[in-house]
Amino acid sequence: MPTITLDGLRLAYTDEGHGVTIIFVPGLCGSREWFHYQSTGLSKQFRIVATDLRPARKADYSLELLACDIYKLLLHLHVPAAIVAGHGLGALVGLRFALDYPERCSALVLSSGCPTFRSVSAEQLISDMFVGQLARSNLWSRILSFLRLERGSNRYEDTTDPLGFLAANNGAPDRQTLDARVRLMREADLSPVLSRVRAPALIVAGSNEPDYILSGCQTLYEELLDASMEIIEGADHYHFFLRYDQFNSILEEFVLDRVTPP
Repeated sequence: MPTITLDGLRLAYTDEGHGVTIIFVPGLCGSREWFHYQSTGLSKQFRIVATDLRPARKADYSLELLACDIYKLLLHLHVPAAIVAGHGLGALVGLRFALDYPERCSALVLSSGCPTFRSVSAEQLISDMFVGQLARSNLWSRILSFLRLERGSNRYEDTTDPLGFLAANNGAPDRQTLDARVRLMREADLSPVLSRVRAPALIVAGSNEPDYILSGCQTLYEELLDASMEIIEGADHYHFFLRYDQFNSILEEFVLDRVTPP
């Protein structure tokens, strides 16, 4: 598995295929493995890169820092510009990347994206974005018990149990990182600067997402200068995995229609 070292942290990523580069950025509890179907299904036509988000080891854990990680990864890969596809928190990172490095962002794919999560409690965010149903009572103890699993021993390739696959390949293995990511999502607000984003954007969500995500997607669609939106009927927060065929088809059509190869 290829890795890149950033500030002493080694982050793994996958790199498959050739052509226009699409880099996938996971959300609150996601990891590079969550984009398994994009790596296998789209790499015949595009170069598909999927990365982990760095863990929280610095006090200045911020969207700017995470966007800079994407920038450094592109430099490492010798890629002049890429489509940044982010899910949840990853969509916020993608927006920040488009604002900070406009020459490097050829397009955005914002999956379950919101310009801000300020109105959503930490408990609600974790409950909605963790795989499976977590009881609201004693929520933190249940989450911590879940996170104590050793990722290496529980990671597996069997996608016939999709929620099991996502759970075993979670990307938030410690309380410090989870706290930092939740805090970041609840403090960030990109609403005032959406009009500065110049990259074309595709917004995708499942129809069964929480209302605040559907509302956030609508705001992105209305405020971004060049945006299209697709709602996958009957799908939920994991639409890119559980309904990967539809998601990949929507993304492929967008890229072929809107992005000029370098």
